[in-house]
Amino acid sequence: MVPRGRPGRVECPDLFPLPVDGEAGNTRWVLDVDLNPGGLRGGSGGQYFVGQFDGTRFVNDNPPDVTLWTDYGKDFYATMSYEGIPTADGRRIWIGWMSNWLYANDEPTSRGAACCRYRGR
Repeated sequence: MVPRGRPGRVECPDLFPLPVDGEAGNTRWVLDVDLNPGGLRGGSGGQYFVGQFDGTRFVNDNPPDVTLWTDYGKDFYATMSYEGIPTADGRRIWIGWMSNWLYANDEPTSRGAACCRYRGR
């Protein structure tokens, strides 16, 4: 599934099931894709689709003109989810890159940078 009307390439796809609250045995699949460029606020961004997956084919529950964004800012990109979280926890944990290709090469990463002291290694 490729987002319509968005420039750039699709990266970092993730496909996972989530239970629908309050409906025993009812599951929807989430297909997450990241765009570069093509984000809502410019540069990088991410969209997700909710639907059915039969092991081969994903079918979106929403009409093609509905866009679901993972975030409405510029700094949440290349998301991946973790599986294997204890069932009692009940969450699907998502982690994303907190930057944007518009300025990723301008981040303060030198030894003297006030932030995290990342040395680029």
